[in-house]
Amino acid sequence: MQGIKLKCTLDGTEYKEYEAFWEDQSLGVIAWHSDSGPSLGSWYTVASDGAPHYFQTQEAVIDFLKGNQLQRPLKCLGNYLVEADLVTPAQIDTALADQTTSGIRLGEILAARGWIKQKTIEYLMEKVILPERAQ
Repeated sequence: MQGIKLKCTLDGTEYKEYEAFWEDQSLGVIAWHSDSGPSLGSWYTVASDGAPHYFQTQEAVIDFLKGNQLQRPLKCLGNYLVEADLVTPAQIDTALADQTTSGIRLGEILAARGWIKQKTIEYLMEKVILPERAQ
């Protein structure tokens, strides 16, 4: 993977997370989970819509990120919510852990746990996140 650098941000025995860089530009976060199972693949990333994408190899997930985010790295929904003081970083961490096992979108998990209303997420997506990404 020429030009790719990985910065380990979490190193556990059953879960590892890396920020992927290509030519010093952040592509996003990739993760490996031992419980993902062979049918889904052990490597995954979460797309800008909050949906997880699973891959069999580290190279495949990085190719996905390169193909979908080369224009500019996308700020994640969780970052917006924390910056707006709507949820805490710990709540995001918990929801992301839930997401790795359930495959449910991050916003849906946060709303189901009662930490934020689904309408708030929809408003933030419509009025802030999507317009920012369209620029």
